[in-house]
Amino acid sequence: FCRTLVNEADESNVHQAYCVARICCVSPDSGVPAERVLALLEPALAREGSQSPDPLTYSVGQLWAGRDDEAIATVQSAEIPQPAAAFILALAHHHLGHTEEAAASYETAMRGFSTSPLVADDVTIAYWLQLQTLRREALRVFEPDQWQQLYGATEQTANVENN
Repeated sequence: FCRTLVNEADESNVHQAYCVARICCVSPDSGVPAERVLALLEPALAREGSQSPDPLTYSVGQLWAGRDDEAIATVQSAEIPQPAAAFILALAHHHLGHTEEAAASYETAMRGFSTSPLVADDVTIAYWLQLQTLRREALRVFEPDQWQQLYGATEQTANVENN
């Protein structure tokens, strides 16, 4: 799905490119290289006004692209809602081998997590989807037994499915 959207996106239409990138940033295994998704986001990021991508989408894209230091910097310099910010920090620190920071951020994220999409009146479906994906990826990394129980797959199976 995302591969088709990205291939057919009109990159000269900054808003359309941003919307496609936002959809494809939801999952680390969207079928499109994360760097390509970020390339769609960056023109909108440089633009002023309401069409600019939110820092949550950009930091998630950075995370999926392996730009962990940049994802951490984006989270630390922007107003990204919790617990999404803590999930991003946990995963980025984990990728960088920062064990204590990763564990502390994961604990913060899980304390703030709720499975209900109706946590507050202003929670959008886009935020909720990103939050669910971040939580799932964090569970896979930090609590693989719980991840397997919830999602019914082993890490080996997930890797095969992602390739």
